[in-house]
Amino acid sequence: ALMDANDATNDFSAEAISGTGASNVGVAGSLALNVVINNTEAYIEGDEDNNGLFAQVDANTGALTLDAQNKSTSTVNAGADVKPAEGQDPAQVGVGASIGLNVGVNQTRAEVEDDVDLIDIGSASLTATSDHTMKTDATGGAAGGLAVTPLAALSISVNETRAQLGSGSEVGLTEGLTAEADHKSSVSTTATGQTEGSNVAVGASLGLTVAVDNTTATTGRNIAAGTGDVSFTAKSDVASATKATASVSGGKAADENGEAEAGQDVNSQVANQRSFASSQSTEAADGTSGTDTPTADTDDSGGSVSVAAAIGVNVGVSNTTAYIPEDRTVSSTGGELNLTTVATTDASAVAEGKQVDSTGSTAVGVGAAVALNVGVANNTAYIGDDAIIDTQGVNLSARTSEKDATEDV
Repeated sequence: ALMDANDATNDFSAEAISGTGASNVGVAGSLALNVVINNTEAYIEGDEDNNGLFAQVDANTGALTLDAQNKSTSTVNAGADVKPAEGQDPAQVGVGASIGLNVGVNQTRAEVEDDVDLIDIGSASLTATSDHTMKTDATGGAAGGLAVTPLAALSISVNETRAQLGSGSEVGLTEGLTAEADHKSSVSTTATGQTEGSNVAVGASLGLTVAVDNTTATTGRNIAAGTGDVSFTAKSDVASATKATASVSGGKAADENGEAEAGQDVNSQVANQRSFASSQSTEAADGTSGTDTPTADTDDSGGSVSVAAAIGVNVGVSNTTAYIPEDRTVSSTGGELNLTTVATTDASAVAEGKQVDSTGSTAVGVGAAVALNVGVANNTAYIGDDAIIDTQGVNLSARTSEKDATEDV
């Protein structure tokens, strides 16, 4: 199961972009959803129908080769923007909301399943190679008297790459066996919101990444090799990153004298409301208030309020394993046993909550940011309890890749 010679890639994407311009109420909303289940498999099936019969493969001293290669990109872009109508002031109410959800479940395997009979095998090679990229972006902007920008960018990536001999009868080889699982993955999630409200501006951005990567090379059955080595290798290079940004600004701009427009700073707002209340109480005492319910102008309802909240959460779990299970036997009359893992894991989370007041007219400003990064990296080469190894040498190695000897978490 191979990609073609031109290094082709499976591409999956979803995009939703919305925008509006209004003088009164403007609402823009976008939802982009991408859900992918992507399997590339080279395998010999076991007793799938449970009838007690199993596949038999007789190579007549020839080579047994299973090779699976899988490469993909998954992209989501969600954007919403509320802008003033041409030649008009910003809307009284502006809401720009966007959600981007990206889910990718990728499996790549080269496997002889349980109970398959392997007969007269010369050499065996099982190779599973995968390379997956996921990118999720959610952006939004809103402007108005009351402006709100809620955003969410969510990425869920689950990748499994394995080269494996399933359980069953012992496999005999005149030469040797190699099983290699090689996996690369990159996941990035970005939520960016910009909000401008003259009275109230609220920006909330959430970025969430959950990335789980399992890379495995192993055997479930006994191996009796002849002149060659028995080698199990698992390699992984994975990265996950989340960034959430919420930026808000509020208040009316000052005039050429450095003063806010009449009725727009806090003192003027309070004076206007006090005058309005006094006039209403006077009319009530004089019996001249009429039957209409008095209403204050929303443009004069208090000082401006700006709130920016950003939450960035990143969870990255990587397991890279090459092993001989417990109670298994591996022998070679002329070769070594090699168990090798090479793994690099990068995981990061960034959150920025920015409240900007260039005019000095914001009564209440709040900027809050929370970044949480959880990284779990397991890189293991081992021989299980009660296993029996009878080879011309045993080599176990677990290390980070040569290009970068540091795991960044």
